[in-house]
Amino acid sequence: MGFLTTLAVAVAQFTVAREPERNLEIIDGLARSEASSRNIGMSRIVDPMGETLVEADGNGPALIAAALSREVLTDTRRILPVLDNHRFADPALRG
Repeated sequence: MGFLTTLAVAVAQFTVAREPERNLEIIDGLARSEASSRNIGMSRIVDPMGETLVEADGNGPALIAAALSREVLTDTRRILPVLDNHRFADPALRG
């Protein structure tokens, strides 16, 4: 596998795995908040600016996927310079 990145965002943990040689990206989200019927089943994929790209319908198990835009990521990094802190990132990932 190419590399693995874990992002902690608010009350959730997301793992992104990429295999460029197979043009594959896997996103796995795991809720870290209190487990109850009021906050389970609201799975969604959100871009770096907080816009919901796709969400599960909440009627049972579902697989959701979304196209991620490198342009949105680049714009977000420009708008939010705090994201320039790459001191723990793999040097090969620094843009």
